[in-house]
Amino acid sequence: MPDMQRSQTSYESPRFSARVTEGQAPRATIAVELDHLLVHAADGSPAQGREARDVLERVARGFEDGDLAAAVPFVERAGMRVSAPGQGRLTFAVGAFGNVECAEAAYLAFRDLIDPALSELDLSLVALGAYPGTTAPSAALSLRVCVPQAPSGDLRALASALAPVLALLGDNTPRAAGAPRALVHASVAPAEDAEGAPALDLRCADALPIDFALAYVTLVKQIFFRNKNRVVIGALLDDPSDADCAQAVEAVRAEGFAARLYGSTAGFWADELILLASNTARGAERAYLAPLSEMIANRFTPADAYEDPGARRPEAQEAVHAKADEMGAPRIGILPRYDFELSGLSLSRGYTKGVLAAGGFPVVLPLTDNPRILRKIVESCDGFIVPGGHDIAPETYGQRRSMHLGRTIAQRDAMELTLIPQILAAGKPLLGICRGMQALNVACGGTLWQDVGDAFPHSQIRHAQQKPYTRPVHPVHIDEASHLAQIMGATDVEVNSIHHQAVDKPGRGLAVAAQAPDGVIEAVEMPERPFVVGVQWHPEFLWPTHPEDARLFERLVAAAAAHRDTETAGR
Repeated sequence: MPDMQRSQTSYESPRFSARVTEGQAPRATIAVELDHLLVHAADGSPAQGREARDVLERVARGFEDGDLAAAVPFVERAGMRVSAPGQGRLTFAVGAFGNVECAEAAYLAFRDLIDPALSELDLSLVALGAYPGTTAPSAALSLRVCVPQAPSGDLRALASALAPVLALLGDNTPRAAGAPRALVHASVAPAEDAEGAPALDLRCADALPIDFALAYVTLVKQIFFRNKNRVVIGALLDDPSDADCAQAVEAVRAEGFAARLYGSTAGFWADELILLASNTARGAERAYLAPLSEMIANRFTPADAYEDPGARRPEAQEAVHAKADEMGAPRIGILPRYDFELSGLSLSRGYTKGVLAAGGFPVVLPLTDNPRILRKIVESCDGFIVPGGHDIAPETYGQRRSMHLGRTIAQRDAMELTLIPQILAAGKPLLGICRGMQALNVACGGTLWQDVGDAFPHSQIRHAQQKPYTRPVHPVHIDEASHLAQIMGATDVEVNSIHHQAVDKPGRGLAVAAQAPDGVIEAVEMPERPFVVGVQWHPEFLWPTHPEDARLFERLVAAAAAHRDTETAGR
């Protein structure tokens, strides 16, 4: 039996003069509902219900029919409906269809109609599951799967088992750091299509930006409309019970990608879904999967890209500004990660956001080993962070390559081992993180274990954990007499761990400040300096939920401000 059949529905987008006809629609159809929040363009404050009605009134002439006097006013045309359900929201619904390109064309046509009205009213649209001053929209992305010729019971069991994973991938509700995910849409319900055939409503996602919405629709289509994909997933799931499915929702809500469900992690199931969808998608639909594929690979969700809603409120922003104003926002230079074949620089946002939250101004440094430029960099910055990255070449500390050495980047080794001595000579604060601690040690004449597994073969500690990196995985004991203990306000902490190399012999002027239970050195410091600290773990992932790690950034910024003020007073 062929997988595809024809449908006549089409949409035209004047903006791109593009016409997309829904050819080759699968024997199952899908409908999409996108909830947009209206905000004032000037200050981002939420719009009101009356303003949403005003938008509808201005675009009504572009639709064939509607009812602007109804309790929930709406306008509609063939296959498309826009309504204002209150709370300053607009809901765009389109379908049923099987071609995802058709959904994109419909959305573009919707924006062509709506954008002039928004501009006229000084409004704009956002697609967030929650926004300061508003309540979370209901069923912001609703996917209706209609399979009239498939046993609805079997499909419902599969959909119910996958609902927690789909809800995780569609999680777009900003939340306080460390708070559980809402996952209010992890639900599956029986329904009927327009002709009364058995169907399913999958409400598994919050409000999504359109590129993620299209990716999500493509994923659902490839999993539920492709029989061989359903067979593979069904075999892997091994028929979970209703209780198993309910427990999976709670596990994903609490632990995200690290949650255990049906014998594997949520990350495993997400990987399997995207792999199957990528292998069976064709043409444009494979390209649509890119945002989800990249997000899953990094164990991210759309919600993770947004700040804690509380941090966006004016009072929280004022507290950050006041901290920066008090210290004059010292400049913190952060060395980049460099992959030479990409000819580009990259940096985890946790570094820059940690500095900003501490009242500093982060400056991402260019990659160079030119001594004169490096001297100018040292002069222009008040403090420094040397972050994680690739292995350090063993030749830099007098050793030959051993088994299990990872990749090295000569350009970065040259920059760091030239820059760090200049930072120390200038007396400026420095925080080394993971590789950054190892670079500090090598710059001071110390050596490294090239592979922790080889050096500590009997260790039971996971020094190279899997994503997400926001989860601590092992304890560390901090020397109570160390500066680090005073900085973090604790002598025993739980840390994350993403390394396979470690400090062996500490360099000149460095003292061991912390160790893991297996003896691996987890922190070093210069006792004679106000702030020269290296930690083996990654506080850039932990500081939003672990105050002791936030204090590392705060004390670095404070030390940088103090050094700058001392220099200024001495001139």
